[in-house]
Amino acid sequence: MIAGVCQSICCLSFIGSGRGYKPLVIETKAIYEQFNFGERSPIAIRRFADFMLSGGTDKYLFLLGRGISFPDVLKKSEADDLVPTFGYPGSDALLTMGLAGYPEFVQALPTGRINVTTNQQALTYLSKVKEFEQAAPDEWQKRMLHLNGGHDKAEILYLKSLMGQLRPVAENQYMGRKSKHSRKKRLTRLRLLIFLKK
Repeated sequence: MIAGVCQSICCLSFIGSGRGYKPLVIETKAIYEQFNFGERSPIAIRRFADFMLSGGTDKYLFLLGRGISFPDVLKKSEADDLVPTFGYPGSDALLTMGLAGYPEFVQALPTGRINVTTNQQALTYLSKVKEFEQAAPDEWQKRMLHLNGGHDKAEILYLKSLMGQLRPVAENQYMGRKSKHSRKKRLTRLRLLIFLKK
């Protein structure tokens, strides 16, 4: 947990409570104490999530703070790993996969993270959320970019066909998105740079 971040967490919680959610704000240190004998580990977060799911699955998990994958955490300061992620490479979805009777590779809680290290970063994010929610819908919000890659030609073509099946869903009457599809055309590794024009 970021020192002094309670102000921004309370503000985010207030936004959630205004939509009918009942936020529970808890620091990772308390989770370590309660669910992992005080030891810092993503296992504690997983056990906490399992405990919360015992009261029903109508919940969400929102993580505020940077998480570093193991074993990268061994090379960096413990202070940089504010809310640990699970596995290597790290995945927050793994924190709840297979819990509460869900299949092994299905997360039991929709999970999100704001990867911040300071209170100011969290407050900046909060101000952007407020600005976004108060603004009228704009045309740029109806644009979607489908990108796919692959290790070999067969996988590239397979993923392209999956994206082709998703295009009508994105452009249907409910979403009404304008979608553009781009696929990898070479088998070499690519570095993708995207420049957005406002």
